Amino acid sequence: MKTTIFPYSMVRHASLDHHLLDCWTHPHLTDEIQIQQEEQQLVSRLKEQVCEELFQKIPLVKNDKDRKKLITCKRQIFNGKQLSIELIEQIQTITKIPTLSQYFNNVQAIHERHQQNNLQYDQFLANCRAHLQQIAKHENLLNGVLLSSPLLFEQLPAYINKHPSQHKHKESKLEFSLLRYITRMCYKTSPFSTFTYTGTMQLTESHKSSNQLNQVKSQLRLNNHLFGYLINILKWHPELNEYLLVNMNSTAVENAGRIKFLINFNNIESFQQINNSTVIQSIATYLTNKKERTVLRELIHFIASQTDVPNHATIKQFLLTLCTVGYLELTAGISGIEENWSNALVQYFSPYRSLSTKIDHLLQMLEHLHNCRLEYPALTPAERHRTLKLAAQIVNNTLQAIEQQASFPDTSSNPQQQAFQAAWFRHHDFSAREIFYEDAYTSDQESLPGDPVKNIIEKTELLMKLLAPANTKRTEKEKMRTFFLSHYGRHKHIPVLTFYHDYYREIKKPEKESTPTPVGEDPWTRQIQAMLRTIISRNEPVIRLTARDFPPTDIDSTQQSRGMFIQFFNSPGTNKIKGVINALLPGLGKVNGRFLSLFDPEQHYSFQSHNEALYPDYIKAEISDGSIFNANIHPPLLPFQIVLPGGHSAFHEDNRIQVKDIEVGFDVEKNVLSLFTKGKRLYAFDLCLETISNRSNLYQLLSHFNPDNKPSLQFIYKLADDNIEMKENITLYPRITFEEDIVLRRKTWAIRKEFIPLQIQSESDYDYSLRLNNWRKQQQIPAYVFLFLRKRSKKGTGGSNDDYKPQLIHFQQPLLIELWKKLLQRAGEYIYVEEALPDPFNTKVGVKEYLLQWYNY
Repeated sequence: MKTTIFPYSMVRHASLDHHLLDCWTHPHLTDEIQIQQEEQQLVSRLKEQVCEELFQKIPLVKNDKDRKKLITCKRQIFNGKQLSIELIEQIQTITKIPTLSQYFNNVQAIHERHQQNNLQYDQFLANCRAHLQQIAKHENLLNGVLLSSPLLFEQLPAYINKHPSQHKHKESKLEFSLLRYITRMCYKTSPFSTFTYTGTMQLTESHKSSNQLNQVKSQLRLNNHLFGYLINILKWHPELNEYLLVNMNSTAVENAGRIKFLINFNNIESFQQINNSTVIQSIATYLTNKKERTVLRELIHFIASQTDVPNHATIKQFLLTLCTVGYLELTAGISGIEENWSNALVQYFSPYRSLSTKIDHLLQMLEHLHNCRLEYPALTPAERHRTLKLAAQIVNNTLQAIEQQASFPDTSSNPQQQAFQAAWFRHHDFSAREIFYEDAYTSDQESLPGDPVKNIIEKTELLMKLLAPANTKRTEKEKMRTFFLSHYGRHKHIPVLTFYHDYYREIKKPEKESTPTPVGEDPWTRQIQAMLRTIISRNEPVIRLTARDFPPTDIDSTQQSRGMFIQFFNSPGTNKIKGVINALLPGLGKVNGRFLSLFDPEQHYSFQSHNEALYPDYIKAEISDGSIFNANIHPPLLPFQIVLPGGHSAFHEDNRIQVKDIEVGFDVEKNVLSLFTKGKRLYAFDLCLETISNRSNLYQLLSHFNPDNKPSLQFIYKLADDNIEMKENITLYPRITFEEDIVLRRKTWAIRKEFIPLQIQSESDYDYSLRLNNWRKQQQIPAYVFLFLRKRSKKGTGGSNDDYKPQLIHFQQPLLIELWKKLLQRAGEYIYVEEALPDPFNTKVGVKEYLLQWYNY
């Protein structure tokens, strides 16, 4: 099976050059540790000699007072106390001890040099703080902080203009925040935003890389949370909701006088039933047969024409009740994951503008926000700040005026609806960061030599095939198959909603309500563990894995699309390109899709054509539920989309598959469960960036119906770590490589917080920096590492929500030692530090990470 590399790779660039911080590195700190050790050895040797000579001289002195002076001198030297020059002179008049003066002069010189070093260190730290104040003026930082921490942006002018010697607690807190932002901008440890920027890369036949300076552009977008809030208000506004479209719940099925359907509020799903009636049947017939879209006002008029009591208010209340229970849905016909939803709303409501001042005010707000988006990239940070504040004021004033007239439903009397009460409405004042978000990108394209990258991709593909039994979805797929066969047999096709209802009621719900039962290891896992145990027992600094180390397995021949986040580096000595895998990913453009609108449309078309060639015998569809998370926005990557109740779709109606038209059946030939729609096999894919656990339960279930076989590297980490003895204070987890060229995990140290030297109250910053560096050298920890206060998988018990993010610490940069001290105050029982690989300090180019995608046809 041929591996085809997708021609366009995405690149995440650090938005600041990390060499900007080179001047923070203390030039003599490493030397000082060695000098201090030599001085201590000299003083210790002289101290021993002096004490021995005094010991010999004391019995020979007959005068009691003189003898007591010698005894006092010996005691002070032995206890390391400072001697006075008067005492030294008195001793030398009593008896000649040549080493005493030598000892005193060395101690005095060391003390004076130590004081001088303390002063120089404090001055160096002050200079670094002054330099930090200059970096705080950097436009990239200001633009990023504007939408990340507006309060910090407003406090920066006062901080910048205050001399470092006058800094107090407030400035210390600002310094802490600035250091975290700036180091993340320099070393690419922030999410996609202005703190990093996105570009593209193509492989070439050249053996050289192209790394020209990039022109960074900006694009401002409206936050989808604003869309959700706005639509929610419109639904319950007594005037404006009559201009909204009415749709019938696509899952509604009538049986024996009862209508059953699935509802979704904020991705919480529930099966509901209502009694059928003549009026409801008329509504269903009208909405089903009417070719044109229907607004609420038209439906009210239709029902009025069919009833003996044509009261507008009564009919409307009845329809809104059907909306409340989820049988009807009110929308503007616009998707919450549509990139330009604000323009679509303007287009939708424009015909009604002259009919309502509220609509006119709403459109004025949206038009103002549109102009903000267009003007924003060319503005200075100060102008941007004023623009954002004005936008927030206009949004809140406009929404509040509409909100005050809305009539939100009372669900307190209905226990079934109480679970969804939060979905109806909760007042919110929008800050600028909740209205907009920004993408930074470059249209400049770089290149990498094709052969070494192809080599790494081929070895990664081999690894993923060898780890196929560790597929993260395998257990759930097997559980679903077992349930299906035991309940419905091998030859039935069951509506997917029926399967979903039964499977979650009988399997998933009891699982959530009980303690998980430990799953025993299968024979293949035990073989992997035994292999790792053998390699680790050699006590080598690197766990070097090869294909030969893995047990024989049936190499997966299924067509696949895969991807990975990877950083490249040149191997010292050989200059060979190697890679550090940061994450294995699904393919099909799952991650790229979020950013495709920033680049040449050819990239989008290329994904569509590559995806179309995959699984030609299957219908391929994306899944969509009620989530409007910003990162889910992407253009269509597959021909179809499965739309769930309350879901958002950017696909044309002809390319939407209703969930009621999908069945589940058993594929006897492949021994797997399959989806079917209108007699054809269907693969369903999750191509959004939102964490799968945040999606609806039906979305999660459907995401298992595809051949994606992405193993997790956590599987290897865990089995390797199970064979490493956890030490009391510090445990080293070796670097793990595969076939020499691929690093699967960086070398990591797990350190008990109590084992880490902390600065004591009487200790100067200079002395602590020397003691800290001496400690980390004894533990063989590099001079610069990435610090994790907690692992991503561990919930924090305090501190910040982003404490799992890697934080670069350079132990020879006093300013970052200050950051280290503050971060340790937020640490739990353990901290984790990783080697900095690739080494950012041994390269002239900026820090970057590549997203590579490939296909196996």
